[in-house]
Amino acid sequence: MLKVVSGSAKGTLLLDVNKETTRPITSRIKTSLFDKLQFFIADEKIADLYSGTGSMGIEALSRGASYCDFVDIDTDCTEIIKKNLEKTKFADKANVFRGTVREFIAKHTTPDSYRAILYDPPFPIVKDSYDQITSELISMIPLLKSEGAVIFRHPQNFYKSMAEYEVISQKEYGINQITILTPLLTTVDQDG
Repeated sequence: MLKVVSGSAKGTLLLDVNKETTRPITSRIKTSLFDKLQFFIADEKIADLYSGTGSMGIEALSRGASYCDFVDIDTDCTEIIKKNLEKTKFADKANVFRGTVREFIAKHTTPDSYRAILYDPPFPIVKDSYDQITSELISMIPLLKSEGAVIFRHPQNFYKSMAEYEVISQKEYGINQITILTPLLTTVDQDG
């Protein structure tokens, strides 16, 4: 049973999609993760990529995020997200984009938009097409504000180090692992 675990919409039951491609995040993982992110997302615009039911982005809105862009390619998922936003009364603080993450990033031309990007790709993509994951992660960097972060949910032991990001936190939850990444700022020595 999906529900909002804390904040202004606490206890609201969310509709599920019931598809093999979605893995609803448990209340235990959400509580642990968002307790850590609470001050990081407060009053900030965020994005929820591979949104599924919208559970993670809605949890962030419930805990004080100012706005959330939800992205999913599946029409059933985007319809469920809209219904869940209505149930939680967050429809005016959200945009639901139906399409791929790559399409969303290509259309989103405003740099420094997000303090946090929730990134929850289907596990088969992570396991079988990690080049796609790497490409998407790199393409997100311009969208992040200074000191912004990507919160990446993936199968345990499937994160591969990248020169463009620093791991600031990593925690296992059964078969899930959540890695919090921040872009590495490269400094150029002006004196040569």
